[in-house]
Amino acid sequence: MSERYFVAVFEAEEDVKAAVRAARREGHVVHDVHTPYAVHGLDEAMGLRPSRLSWACLAFAMLGASIGLWFQHWSSTTDWPLNVGGKPFNSLPAFVPVTFELAVLLAGLGSVAALFVRARLFPGKKVILPESRVTDDLFLMVIAEQDASFDSDRAAGLCDAHHAVWCGEWIDGHVHRFERRHVVRDVSPADIDELRSESEPPISRRGSRLRKRSSVPVAGE
Repeated sequence: MSERYFVAVFEAEEDVKAAVRAARREGHVVHDVHTPYAVHGLDEAMGLRPSRLSWACLAFAMLGASIGLWFQHWSSTTDWPLNVGGKPFNSLPAFVPVTFELAVLLAGLGSVAALFVRARLFPGKKVILPESRVTDDLFLMVIAEQDASFDSDRAAGLCDAHHAVWCGEWIDGHVHRFERRHVVRDVSPADIDELRSESEPPISRRGSRLRKRSSVPVAGE
């Protein structure tokens, strides 16, 4: 079964956050949002749970401290005990620096490894983005089309109301853009008069010009 997603591109972070909130209110599942930088408040708008990466960091730190403490105790008391100034073989204060360093080392390496595994990032992976400029100056919202009842036109109208640059569908790595929807916003009275004049038939406009010409007084009359 092919994977189908609805995608919308925005130019401002405020617009994409507002669109995400509106999409969730409509009951859509926001699959992901691609941004060129970290956007404050976007995780809350998407309804994401707090990251559990800190728990992985703590687990790796405890593992590193345990390995460091056990190895020093084993090497000092069992494998190669040395009498250093009459100090006890299992001198715990002497083990603190190495224990701390191993905890920090495994915490850092383990956190990075956990992040790559969770995000499915590995060397040689080919990433296909619907819009290449999401790493530069655009923002991309991805909505999962869960079933056939998904109304792409309604979703596109929702995104257009939040100043979307373009909308489309992402099907098996291929993007199909929708035709641009022209949404009129903040129209002034002068713009309305201009639109009305453009919508008039040519004959009526020609007649109005003739009437204006005939209303000009002729010299000598």
